[in-house]
Amino acid sequence: KTKMDVEGENDKEFVLSAQCFGENREMQTITVVGEDTIVTCTLDGKLVIWKRAPDNRSWAVSDAIQGHTGRVRVVFFIPPGRVDRFPEGLLLSSGFDRQVKGWDISNLKSGAQPVLSLSGHGDKCTTLGVSYTGHILTGCDDKIARMWDGETLVHEMIGHTYPVLGITGLPNGNIATTSGDRTIKIWKDGFCIKTISGHTDSVRGITDVPGLGFLSYGLDNIIHLWSYEGDELQLLAGHENFIFRLAVLPTGEFVSASEDRTVKIWHGGVCKQKLMLGTGVWDVVVLPNGDFATITQDAALRIWTRDHARIAAEEIRVQFLEEVAEAERAISQKKNQEEGQGEEGDSMMGDVNVSQLPGPEALQKPGNKEGQMLPIQVDGVPYLFTWSESQRQWNQYGQIVSGPDGQPEAQPVETQPLGGEFLEGVEYDYVFDVQISDGRVFKFGYNVGENVWKVADKFIGLYKLETYWQNDIANFLLKKTLGKPPRRRGVGSTVSSTKQTRHFPVTTPGTFNQGNAASILNKVLSLNTELEDKEETKEVALSQAQVALLTNLCTKKFSSQLEIITDSDCAVLKKIMTWPPHLTFPVLDLLRLTFLHFEGAKYFVNPQSINEIIRVGSAPGSHQANPTLLWRCLANLYIHAVIWQEKNLHPIEPSQLFSAAIAHYDAASKNTKLAIATVLINFGHFYSLVRVPGIAAQAVPFLTEKIAREVDGAVKWRLMVALGSLIAADSESRELAKDVNILGTLQGVAFAQYDAEDAAKITEITEDIKSFYD
Repeated sequence: KTKMDVEGENDKEFVLSAQCFGENREMQTITVVGEDTIVTCTLDGKLVIWKRAPDNRSWAVSDAIQGHTGRVRVVFFIPPGRVDRFPEGLLLSSGFDRQVKGWDISNLKSGAQPVLSLSGHGDKCTTLGVSYTGHILTGCDDKIARMWDGETLVHEMIGHTYPVLGITGLPNGNIATTSGDRTIKIWKDGFCIKTISGHTDSVRGITDVPGLGFLSYGLDNIIHLWSYEGDELQLLAGHENFIFRLAVLPTGEFVSASEDRTVKIWHGGVCKQKLMLGTGVWDVVVLPNGDFATITQDAALRIWTRDHARIAAEEIRVQFLEEVAEAERAISQKKNQEEGQGEEGDSMMGDVNVSQLPGPEALQKPGNKEGQMLPIQVDGVPYLFTWSESQRQWNQYGQIVSGPDGQPEAQPVETQPLGGEFLEGVEYDYVFDVQISDGRVFKFGYNVGENVWKVADKFIGLYKLETYWQNDIANFLLKKTLGKPPRRRGVGSTVSSTKQTRHFPVTTPGTFNQGNAASILNKVLSLNTELEDKEETKEVALSQAQVALLTNLCTKKFSSQLEIITDSDCAVLKKIMTWPPHLTFPVLDLLRLTFLHFEGAKYFVNPQSINEIIRVGSAPGSHQANPTLLWRCLANLYIHAVIWQEKNLHPIEPSQLFSAAIAHYDAASKNTKLAIATVLINFGHFYSLVRVPGIAAQAVPFLTEKIAREVDGAVKWRLMVALGSLIAADSESRELAKDVNILGTLQGVAFAQYDAEDAAKITEITEDIKSFYD
């Protein structure tokens, strides 16, 4: 039977064999040492030794070695016979102390001392490996891969522009590395002989497939199989989030571990089994007997087997399934809350479960095409909305009722004007008294079909209320007006003074509002502990009082519009911004969530603070995620447009914004470009509200050039929307765009290179922009 043969017993599915939790609830990487030993690593510098029990199924901690000062980053086992000096094999570990240490596998117990130590790395080691020539391999956050003969440095492999994330030796003696710069490099004698581009985001790691080639995987959720010469042999798609690790079974099948909470078994280019877990899966490693082990975000070590003799006891399997089910319920509940779904019991209308329809917050997300239908429910009553491309908004079609056959059907709203109500001499469909919880009562008018969140923003600005009332006011309007007709006399007779097309003017800013604040908090606290433990960094660590403020911000204030973000909260974030560059990425995520609240956004809306945020997001040595996180948080500043307009203030000074965009764009990843384009769309929308003389001279040529050069369809059409917003806003931008040949640029777009959805959008936007020159 060949290695790639998966007949017979290999058709069986993997099931749980063991489930273990260590004392330290933070384990991220794992390696196997021989038949009956597993080693994991912890945040407090320990290597934890696990041994298989005599029952051949369960595992337990047997000992722990204090291996490093600070967190252990990676553990890796060099098999017997690969390094002459260590014929029985060698356990390697790397830590945040920039040390790589080797451990005698016959002495893995408390008090053990390393038998090898590699010094001289410029930053933390992120990956370890071994060459077929018997050399130890290390890859670092300093963007350098190194080859060692014992403790002697043989080669420094310099060429990656972001940290080295994966490294392995190839059978032909060459070395393969992967990096946050989205490339794979092949090295010979210390020199790069080939660079492979195929991933669209950071390449997290690389795995040798003996006799076939090697696998690469990463943050674009894709697995590539390459020949040893660097030719692509296969592409495996199916994960819905980051792939953290991949291993090869003795059968030749591949096992992948992902942030999407799954482990997948691949054969012949397809997924043949999917194991669902309760949290993201950080690592996977294969045992000599064909089982494999995983480490998950809940710090659980689990063993999976095809051998019936090693299957876990029924109560353990039931416990695991209950944990997964509970995680599914928690995720579903969180999703329901985010989408505004009701929490009442199921309410069926024919085959439709009304209680599972999205709530009114779904109307904040723009539609994809003219006439798209969106059913929602408000307090258990279902309604149907349709999308208007020309108006760029959802319009109510009517209430959903039970038809003659018991199935749901939409009953159109009566549209004949009945006569409206007047407020300060202006006729509205409806005028309401709104009483907020502090007892104050306000009047305001509303016309059917208006965007309730925009009306709520206007109301808040008019009466100088805090922005946390927006959701309450918007939902009040929906409940009061859904299913009711317009009542103004002459409704529909007004004509907008601004030309309207399918895409312009843009009416809703793009936002990045999803995020697990608790997970971000845990990461910040973990990094803060590292800073406290080092003499040279303890001054920038957060105090206990600041930790308490941050905890309250993440666990309470982010989840409620009734909570006010204070200057003290924001000051904590500013302190985190002073941390070493490679530790600052969580604060950008926290700023993104902070900017969803007006009080938080207001604190940072000044040129000095914006400059500091841009510095944090682009500092040399910063985390590879920083650029994308930077632009996502800047995008969220524009959601308070009504208030900024009232103050005649751009949240980001326009010349400052375009200087940063020009500096960052060309070297950006796709995700970063998408975020930059979203910010520029938001700027274009706000430019139509608050003009800035002269900025078009900087913005229009930049956008036109990037549209001409951009090869990614999703990025390209967003840049076109940003430029179209400026063109729609004023004659200065239109003339400038004409002078830099925007019509020629649009004429030269090769639609065939884009997928159908992107091509359709590019076509529509092209026609809209051209219409301004008719």
